[in-house]
Amino acid sequence: MKSAIWLATAILLVWTVGCGKSPVADGETTPSTANPAVAHESQGDAKTPADSDTYVREPVVNTPAAVLPVTFNSTPEKVVTEFLNAMKTGNDGVAAGLLTATAREETGKHSLAVQPPGSPTAEYEIGKGELAEDDPKVAQVGCVWTEKDAQGADHSEQVVWVLRKTEEGWRVFGMATQMPTREEPVFFNFEDPAEMTALMETISQEMAAAEAQANPGSAEEGNDNVRGATKPEETENSLRR
Repeated sequence: MKSAIWLATAILLVWTVGCGKSPVADGETTPSTANPAVAHESQGDAKTPADSDTYVREPVVNTPAAVLPVTFNSTPEKVVTEFLNAMKTGNDGVAAGLLTATAREETGKHSLAVQPPGSPTAEYEIGKGELAEDDPKVAQVGCVWTEKDAQGADHSEQVVWVLRKTEEGWRVFGMATQMPTREEPVFFNFEDPAEMTALMETISQEMAAAEAQANPGSAEEGNDNVRGATKPEETENSLRR
C-alpha cells in the first residue's frame, strides 16, 4: 500500500530505537550514531563492564543544534520547511531543535532518538499554515512529500504537521495523515510516544489484515505449504525436548 511508505518514514518520523551502552572509559571514543536508519532496533555497541554481566542503558538525549535556521518570529510554514529539509538531509540536531521541548524529552524517556533517515531524492511542497480556531497557539501546515521508490517511480503523500507556539517559537509536536485502513486522517502525537507507538502497531495490524483479505490465495498457499511440511520430530536430526 502506498501509504506504508510514509508510515515507514514520517510516522516513525526520525526515531531510532536504541539499546543502551555502558559508560565509555577515559580515552575511549564514543561510537557514531549518525547512521540514518529509521525506527529499527539497534543493538548498538554495548559493552559488558568487567565486574558485571549487566548491560547499562544509556539515556537518550535529543540535543537540538546550537544554531537553528529559524528565529522566534519564524512562521509555521518556515519551521515546517526547515524541519522537512532536516529530514531530507539527515540533520538530527535541527530536526530535534524544531520539535517542542516536550516531544524531545518524552521521546528521550522512551529511548527514541531523533535521527532523520536522510532522503536526498525527496521533494516537498508546503501549503499555507492555518491557526486552530479554538487555540491560536496551535497551527497546522499541510505538505506533499514525494519520494522515489526502488524502481525510480514517484510516490507522494499528503501530511499535515501540527505545531505549537512555545517560548522558542513555533515548534512541531505532531502530524496527521491518511491511512489506508481509516476513513479520517490519523494524528500522531510526538509528545506521547506510548500512545503513538501503540497506534502505529494497531494500524500495522490493520494493514496486514487488509492485505491478507485482499490476497487470500497467498495466505492459503502458505497454509498448504505448512500442512505439507515435514514435522520437526520426524526428521533425523531434529531436536527433541
